[in-house]
Amino acid sequence: MKANSRSARRTIRTRATQTRATRRAHQAVATGTPQTARTHLIAAGIDDPTAKRFAGAFSRGVTAAARFEQAAHHLAA
Repeated sequence: MKANSRSARRTIRTRATQTRATRRAHQAVATGTPQTARTHLIAAGIDDPTAKRFAGAFSRGVTAAARFEQAAHHLAA
């Protein structure tokens, strides 16, 4: 029983942390100020550990392809 409740608390804690990180990233990106690649990846919906892992693959000043696809989609509509 204790293991189940511990697991449930951990799941809730993890989800809450991810939700807060995503919300902060969305707000930071929305300000228009330069942000790290990790912040952009988190705002795009990638979880924090994965974003941290792949952030080094992006150089400064490079905008993620998904932003261009979204912009093109909005222009086409």
